[in-house]
Amino acid sequence: MYNAVMFIDEENSLKITALWKINTNRGTHASDPRSYYCLAFKMSGVATYKCGNEVVTANAGDVIFFPKGKAFIHKHDETQMFVVNFETLEDLKPNKFEVFTVESPEQYKAMFAQMFDIWNSKDKGYLFQVTSLFYQILGMLCKEVSNQDLEKSVPKTQIIREYILRNYSDPTLSISQLSTIFGTSDSYLRRIFQKEFGMAPKRYLFLLRMSQAENLLKSGHYNITEVALQCGFTNQKYFSNVFRQEFGMTPSKYLHDSKAGKLKREIRLE
Repeated sequence: MYNAVMFIDEENSLKITALWKINTNRGTHASDPRSYYCLAFKMSGVATYKCGNEVVTANAGDVIFFPKGKAFIHKHDETQMFVVNFETLEDLKPNKFEVFTVESPEQYKAMFAQMFDIWNSKDKGYLFQVTSLFYQILGMLCKEVSNQDLEKSVPKTQIIREYILRNYSDPTLSISQLSTIFGTSDSYLRRIFQKEFGMAPKRYLFLLRMSQAENLLKSGHYNITEVALQCGFTNQKYFSNVFRQEFGMTPSKYLHDSKAGKLKREIRLE
């Protein structure tokens, strides 16, 4: 979740006017200004929305707020979304695109799907039920925005990264362990880490271990077993295999070439 300002406050009343399940083909499309707001749950695909100078990207599992009265261009993969159109008693501020990377996307997906089914049933009281679910979703988003405000000074991804840097030599360190320590789901951790650093936390941990292995081998002070243990690998054979896959040579060959001054490649983690 990247916007700290919630698009609606608790005192503003709203009315749901339509609810859709939309399938869109890959491509670039232009949308005219609308007389209503939208809140959508993205079930699949990646999309980029451009409105004036504002550009936002949404991934599968994100919740998206679409502003009223603004034309925009969207470019995306084949995608599927639940979309809720709604009106409000007072105009919303800020009236801009917002993308929420939520902690429990499956819960949001289930609630949007339930709204869609109830809306299409048109059973007596359906509008009350749909509106109730919609307010629950807004409440969940509001809470997540509030939690983000508390973490704004030091983003959670940075804290997790620092923890990995301090504990990469621990062979038991895993994504599930990180999720437990920092109170998130595995999927949420992977998504926020990917957005912040351009790679999954598992890949980051692996590259960090490989980078440290490089440094230790180049120092000439450690044998292969010692390097493996200090980089979080309890199995020397496994360490040698993954090292060869990453560098195209065994650790012993790397050590030999390093002493001979033949190496140029280094792993760099920003």
